[in-house]
Amino acid sequence: MNFKLTILAVNTRSGRSIKTGRDYTMHEAQCVITAQRDGEDPRISVGTVMLADALKDTPQGDYLPEFSPRVRDGRIDFEVSGLKGLNGRPVAQPAKQAQAA
Repeated sequence: MNFKLTILAVNTRSGRSIKTGRDYTMHEAQCVITAQRDGEDPRISVGTVMLADALKDTPQGDYLPEFSPRVRDGRIDFEVSGLKGLNGRPVAQPAKQAQAA
């Protein structure tokens, strides 16, 4: 399945978790996502999706997203972990984590 993500705005929320007492910051993109399988009509959805910290300053525009799983309160969800601009401009990517030897 292929995706196109149109980011309209990025909102940041922060606070302290009531459950754990730890501080948090979340970056949520208001967006339109177009999903399409080969040979099928595109499906368009409007909503929000979580962004990795490195993508918090992403400007409005059209992107090819890369998703990574995350678990929150026992629920498996996905966040945008990478973006490739459709107009050719580079976009910030999360730093690769060093792997143990």
